[in-house]
Amino acid sequence: MDISMSPHLHHLNGLCEMKNVAEQVQETIAEINPEYEMWMAHDQSLVAYITSTLSEEVLVGVNDDLSALE
Repeated sequence: MDISMSPHLHHLNGLCEMKNVAEQVQETIAEINPEYEMWMAHDQSLVAYITSTLSEEVLVGVNDDLSALE
């Protein structure tokens, strides 16, 4: 598939008009998404599992506030 023909890349190839999203926001609701909370719990469990397998020499160079991606 030619990447330039992908329907998901219209914002990169100039076929989509750029809009100011900030003007479209009408209200901000301060509540935590339960799916995010579940994802964060799983992510931190994975980080704990990964760091538990590292040697002390390697742990010295690991940042304390990691996500599994990092």
